[in-house]
Amino acid sequence: MNKLIANFEFELPFFLLINVPAKDNLEFKTKVGDYNANVILIRDEDWRSQFKGERDWSNGITKINVSISKDERIAPPALKITPEGNRSYEDRYPYFEERTPEFQRVALEVVNKIIRYFKYKLHNPTIYELGNFNHGLLNPEWSDETGQIIKTGVVHSVMSPIPGMGPNKLSSIRLSPENYPDLQKALDHTIDAELYEDLLSDAQAAFYQQNLRRSILEMAIASELFVKSFFFGRSYYSSMAFDYLEDKGRKISVTEFIHNVAKRAFGVSFKEENPESFSNIDYLFRARNKIAHRGEISYRDDSGCLIVVNEMIVQEWWYSIQELITWLTNQDVSTR
Repeated sequence: MNKLIANFEFELPFFLLINVPAKDNLEFKTKVGDYNANVILIRDEDWRSQFKGERDWSNGITKINVSISKDERIAPPALKITPEGNRSYEDRYPYFEERTPEFQRVALEVVNKIIRYFKYKLHNPTIYELGNFNHGLLNPEWSDETGQIIKTGVVHSVMSPIPGMGPNKLSSIRLSPENYPDLQKALDHTIDAELYEDLLSDAQAAFYQQNLRRSILEMAIASELFVKSFFFGRSYYSSMAFDYLEDKGRKISVTEFIHNVAKRAFGVSFKEENPESFSNIDYLFRARNKIAHRGEISYRDDSGCLIVVNEMIVQEWWYSIQELITWLTNQDVSTR
């Protein structure tokens, strides 16, 4: 057997907060399947704080080194020397290209386990899991069990996807000259975001962080807030809504608001005018309920089929919410 080791260094865009003796070696070991992992948490040496009554100084982890090792039956191919006297990585390149993705997967899993611990158990704020495009995954340093560095001849570079660019924009708009007047207004006047707008922004961010569960929950809450504030925040629609509630004698859902209550309030129904988006919003709340009750990201459609929610479905729901907001706003304007 030949032990193959890949050394990854992750630079964190946030602090993992610690309060430990300076002499402590923050090194931990774990195992993931056939892979062994050695983890070193590296402190930021540029700052530290000590609070009254505490013995040790507090500072933060800004880097995590992860060494992933695995016993391989086949050793890396030896380097060849070309007739010109140069090293050739021709045989070694495919060896590492085949193995690198699994070493990367394990390294990312390990570092995100650490981040989850600080986020959910130690309650460190504004931290998040690292994604597949993190630069710490690129070009690990390879070595054997003796510490001998193994040159691979492989160099990767990648540009991380920019949220809001490309096909998955989720209503993101790039500033263009036609926006200059609006930007000037924003400078001259304060923008006060509604709570539902704040939640939709958080849902958008969760989508780009690949946290579909949180994105769905916040989209549903934002939709409910907007719809109920629309009807109950306006005196005319409020009386219509209360009349409907009194007739039914029960709590009603968002889909009933935008169908039955809307029909009574201004004579048209979102369901009738936008049936596909209405179904999407209905499915959004079914998925929200499944998450709230069972933690599962799925729902049953009208035919009873179980649908596992993916990014494409969440995008469709997002644009249906935008369509609903525009539709209700237009009804409000047209009935004044």
